Amino acid sequence: AQAGSAQSAFNVGVMYERGFVVERDSTRAIEWYRKAVDANLAMAKHNLALLLRDGRGAARNGKEAVELLRSATRQGMAASMFTLGDIYERGDAAPKDPATALAWFAMTAEFERQMNNGAETPLAKTAVQRSQALQRVLTPTELEKAQQFGQAEFRQIVEALQPPTPPAAPEPAPAAPPQTEAAAPAETEAEPEWPKT
Repeated sequence: AQAGSAQSAFNVGVMYERGFVVERDSTRAIEWYRKAVDANLAMAKHNLALLLRDGRGAARNGKEAVELLRSATRQGMAASMFTLGDIYERGDAAPKDPATALAWFAMTAEFERQMNNGAETPLAKTAVQRSQALQRVLTPTELEKAQQFGQAEFRQIVEALQPPTPPAAPEPAPAAPPQTEAAAPAETEAEPEWPKT
């Protein structure tokens, strides 16, 4: 970790946070998590956000916790999506917003399903249960807000997870196509969409 390994810095943070091999020390855990966050490690962002949300090892900082969680979601951290749903449902580190909570829970469930080949993980199952509970109490306007927010966020997450496209090589001059039957238009790859259900 001292030589610059982000994964090792994260591991040392976990050791201090949980008291494995070393004395439990949330302040030291935060120091090591920050080193891993500086190297853009998603799991470190998630764990640091939880400590800041709860005010363990540092002053409580809901705003930074939410920012770290949102950044981790862009790297595919489903647990961060779920935590954002929990934060907005409870209103503990950000203002209470049940519609936004519903959107994050729905995104968690869908992302987990897609990442696990359709399998129902415990996290997805819990997210679905929390979503269903919120759907029963939200107004149509709030449900529409959740839908719009969820679609926009889900699209941003999917876009952030796309591998970078290499720069295009210069194209040679096109040759005249042979005079044959009209070719069928090439199929374009469909973008992932927000689930219809």
